[in-house]
Amino acid sequence: MTEEQIRDGYERLDTALHAPHDALDRIEKRMTTRRRGRLMGAGVAAAAVVAVAGGYAAVSMGSSDDGRGGLVAVDPPPSALVMTRPDGSTYEFQGLTISCDPPAPVGEQARVGDGSRVYLSSPIRVEGELLSEPFVLIEAAVDAGEQPRTFTLPLGDGGGSKNLPPLTVFMADTEGAPDGNEVVSSAPSTGTLTITRAACAPTPVLELEVDATLASEEQTEDGQAKQSLVLEGVVR
Repeated sequence: MTEEQIRDGYERLDTALHAPHDALDRIEKRMTTRRRGRLMGAGVAAAAVVAVAGGYAAVSMGSSDDGRGGLVAVDPPPSALVMTRPDGSTYEFQGLTISCDPPAPVGEQARVGDGSRVYLSSPIRVEGELLSEPFVLIEAAVDAGEQPRTFTLPLGDGGGSKNLPPLTVFMADTEGAPDGNEVVSSAPSTGTLTITRAACAPTPVLELEVDATLASEEQTEDGQAKQSLVLEGVVR
């Protein structure tokens, strides 16, 4: 994937994106399978873990000497965003940054934002004209309205650069010959993303939880849509 393609992919975040009609069926089948797995896992985990406001608590199923069950507070899970490919291989994004200025390739100065949007991104690293590692960008509107707010994918394009959507997710992978793969949060992507906090003042903040299957906007040489990618994780 060339640096020009990376830039072009970022610029297309506010434009309409279209994918083949059969992509939605493929994604929904994958999401259904994953949801079944999560529900089975949740049934087991619920017996040992309970969420409490402002954090998490682990519940001991044993009894203490006085017959009472033990409740032990633990730290919330660490922030992490993980990409999963169709073959099951994963990539955890490192060096995530939160800024109110749009990101730029490493070594170049970012454009100055107007404070109305906050960006969470991994480093954009290129070697020559090729992307050297996967890249993720989550862009959210700074809104004084109700938070947390959960968005269900697909997300519209907002109708152009002057009417941006409240949330956009973009991910580029180095795999997917010959020039990598780009996926976005517009149709026919599926899943959810919850924004807990999104602010630029007094400092940039973007707290979120994502579980989404992002569809590719590109096609292979034989005219088929490139494979979708899963993005999961939490940022606190």
